[in-house]
Amino acid sequence: MKYSIILILFFLIHNAVFSQKSITPNENNEFCPLVNTTFTVTIPLIKSGTSVTITAIGTSTVITGVSGLTSTSNTTFTFVGRFSDDNNTQSFRVDFTKSDNSSDFYIPEFKKIKSLKHPSIPSTINTNIPEIVSQICQITTHNLSFTNIRFGNGFDGSVAGYGNSVTQYEYLLPNGWSLNGTPSTGSWITSTNSVTITSDQTSGDRSSIQIRSLNTDCGTSLSKSPIKNIPISRPEPPLSITGPTQLCYPNSYNYTLSGVPSGGVVTWNTNSYYTSSSSGNTATILPTSAANGVTNITASVYLPSCGLTFTKSLTVSIGTPYVTFDIVGYPFSEPSCYEAYGFYTFQAQQVTGYPNTYTGYQWGWRNLTTNSVSNDPTIYGSTYTFYPDEAGTYQIWVRPTNECGTGLLESVKTVTVNNFCYSFRSSTSSIIAFPNPTKDVINLTVTRKDKSDKFVRMNKVVVVLFEAQSALKVREWKFENLQKTYTLNVKGLKKGIYYLRYMNGNERETKQIIIE
Repeated sequence: MKYSIILILFFLIHNAVFSQKSITPNENNEFCPLVNTTFTVTIPLIKSGTSVTITAIGTSTVITGVSGLTSTSNTTFTFVGRFSDDNNTQSFRVDFTKSDNSSDFYIPEFKKIKSLKHPSIPSTINTNIPEIVSQICQITTHNLSFTNIRFGNGFDGSVAGYGNSVTQYEYLLPNGWSLNGTPSTGSWITSTNSVTITSDQTSGDRSSIQIRSLNTDCGTSLSKSPIKNIPISRPEPPLSITGPTQLCYPNSYNYTLSGVPSGGVVTWNTNSYYTSSSSGNTATILPTSAANGVTNITASVYLPSCGLTFTKSLTVSIGTPYVTFDIVGYPFSEPSCYEAYGFYTFQAQQVTGYPNTYTGYQWGWRNLTTNSVSNDPTIYGSTYTFYPDEAGTYQIWVRPTNECGTGLLESVKTVTVNNFCYSFRSSTSSIIAFPNPTKDVINLTVTRKDKSDKFVRMNKVVVVLFEAQSALKVREWKFENLQKTYTLNVKGLKKGIYYLRYMNGNERETKQIIIE
């Protein structure tokens, strides 16, 4: 029993030792593409007298050829192979028959092929300049450099850089540019990883500097690295016009054009809105008397050195504003019924004309029924509070204003104001009217429910008495100060049912009154 165990262990160790396959040069070596290499393969336990087959795995580009296969012994043979110009993992397959007549194979993998065909981390060009910005009509110089790259496996990032550092690179520049003093004519220029690039005056905008690596380890005729692009932009001169943006006749205004390159010739334009007198990069603008609206102050710069002209404009408003508005309820939607002594707010929203040409709003109203109008129009913001003290058909109007005056266009909203609205908003006050019924006098007591700011209150109080059936106003009382009790004389009114309306700001309370 002991002898049998020893024998089994002997055979296991023997098979483990003599079944190890190897190749020389081995998989850790670096290889130049398209170079014949003699490989020695050792395969223990190969059956004597049997043939060995070697094939490329994948496409024929992995191993370009296998030749010179010779049997030197039962376990060792040599062959000549060469790798394609591809920095991917390349391998070949060895098929053979073992001494026990079973089939087996051996696939060595070679990951360090010194090719630049595919991008890899070690072969990436990282320049010190991500972009070249060269102002148009100027010749600029740019020092460009980067660390020399190495070879890398384009499909296996775990493989560290290998081979010697690449020391030669090719550059493609726009025509008229130069590399280290060598003018570009549309062909690649060979240099190192540190170069000086000089622009011309006009070409290259939205193109790029192209860089690619040469295979200086194995042969410059082999694949070059993927191209590195450095974008080029040729911005126009940074021209800007400074000066007022609101012009009023008959005043004159001064403007300055800055950012003019040396040697630039400046011309200021005129149009139907204004005339100009200029000297170099400054101009005086005089609006015409009929000018009204928006226009541009424009200057052009001609650069004789490159034959190009550049234009810059500044948008200005001339004269009074020329805009119209839509007048809407604000901040709530409009009521279904407008009532005398109500408290209503509107907002002007622009619908036509140029924005930013007005700085204020002139508001007012006119009662078409009574031909009364608001007091002298006042400059407000975009909102306006309307407080009608009598019924009628009203026009609420608004005009835009600026430092030149008030615009000619008037925007109008027409509303009908009634003496009494049957639908009204509850208030924070309650009223008691007594005696009720009455003949001569009504005492009206007002009690405040709370002191919140939910409703707008005013010192001025208006109390109106309406006939219930016709809603006609029959009596009106005005009080300049808030009181707890108001005494109302109703003597002489005919018998019937009436509504007593208490109004303070936008508070409304109504009581039914019977007069005997």
